[in-house]
Amino acid sequence: MTAKLLEETVTLGEQRLILPGYYSWEQFEAIESVMANSPGLRITYFDCWIEFMKLDLLQK
Repeated sequence: MTAKLLEETVTLGEQRLILPGYYSWEQFEAIESVMANSPGLRITYFDCWIEFMKLDLLQK
């Protein structure tokens, strides 16, 4: 007996964007609240930098 994979997820690619400049935590929270309903988008804040990451997935 062999196991079959019913649904396979293939990663198409990851896109990253780092906003130039330095941002406060309050500015990050404001941007994060505007982008809250964007599926597949992750926003991170580290050392005054804001990074957007979008992971595109394809399901077979």
